[in-house]
Amino acid sequence: SSYVTVCPNPSAASQLAAQRSLRAMALSSVRFLAVIAVLLGVAEAGPSHFSVENCQGMYETMNKLGGPVPPSEFVEGCNDVCAKVKGLKEYWQSG
Repeated sequence: SSYVTVCPNPSAASQLAAQRSLRAMALSSVRFLAVIAVLLGVAEAGPSHFSVENCQGMYETMNKLGGPVPPSEFVEGCNDVCAKVKGLKEYWQSG
């Protein structure tokens, strides 16, 4: 039979298949762990979340430096919210 010619030892074929499966699973696990490590690193080093305190801190740093803050101290959303409040204040003026 052709099976005997291609794979004379059935247990060798199953061992080879098992080794390939283990290698594929190990590679998948390594890739998964690498993605998790990257995500955890980004979460730890990522920008601060929007809050009154974080925005105040960012603008204090901006005033001290006299310009833009370092990327690690930038708080997403502060500029948008402040611009919106400024626009509302200008629109309604006083009273």
